[in-house]
Amino acid sequence: MKKHVKNALGIVLAGCMLFCMLLPAAATAEEYPYHQLSARDMRAVQNAYSESLRYNFEQWVLPDFVFNEGGRFLQGIYEREDRAREYPYAIWNYEVLGTIVGIQMDSEDVYVLPDWQNDETYIDKYVALAQEAGVEAGDHFDTSFETLHEGSVLLLLSFGKADTTLACKYIGIVAKEDGTARYLTAETNDMADETHPEHGTAVFFCEVTPGGRGNMGLIGNEKQDFIDAVNGLLQ
Repeated sequence: MKKHVKNALGIVLAGCMLFCMLLPAAATAEEYPYHQLSARDMRAVQNAYSESLRYNFEQWVLPDFVFNEGGRFLQGIYEREDRAREYPYAIWNYEVLGTIVGIQMDSEDVYVLPDWQNDETYIDKYVALAQEAGVEAGDHFDTSFETLHEGSVLLLLSFGKADTTLACKYIGIVAKEDGTARYLTAETNDMADETHPEHGTAVFFCEVTPGGRGNMGLIGNEKQDFIDAVNGLLQ
C-alpha cells in the first residue's frame, strides 16, 4: 500500500482506537492483539461485507471520490498510470479497515493497541486481518484499462462474484480528455432472475451521477457486453 494511503489510514485508525480505550470493558472480556479478532468479531466483519460494505463502496464511496476528489485520479486513468489502478483497492481497504476498527470499538472483548508512533507495520497487519476475513480488495475485484471508441479511457473493475443485492459485476470509470468522468455499473439483482432476449443471463446497465443514479436497461453479463454498452452510451 502506498505511503500516503498508509499515513491517512494511520491517522483514522489511531483516533478510533484511542477513543476505544475510553469505553468500559465487559466483565467477561477476552483480550486480543489488534491484528487478531475474536470468532464473534470475525463473523461481524464477514457479515458487514454483504450488509453494508460492498454496496457502500460501489454506490457511494467510490463514486463520491471520483466526482469530488478525482482530478489527479482521472488524469491518471486517462494517462494509464499504474497508480490510478491502485486507488480503488486502497479506497475499498480504507472502508474495510474502518469497519474492523468500529467492530473492535463496539466489541465485548478488549483489543491491545499498536504502538502508533513506532510500529510501522500496523497498517499492513490490519490489511492481513482483512485478508484473513476474506474482505480485502484483491479478494473481490481486478482492475484494467480499456480504450473506448471515442478516445476516452475506461478504468474497469471486474468482480469475481456479484453475490449481494444489487452488487456490481463491473464498474467502469470513464476518464475523458477534458477531465470529466462518468461512473457506470453492471449490477445484478438477486431478488429477480433477469434474462436478456439475446444474451440470456443479464445485468442492469446503470449510471451513478453526483445527483443520483439511473437504470438504462439489461445487457449481457460478459466483460465485452459491458464495454460495448459503455461505447454505445458515449456515441
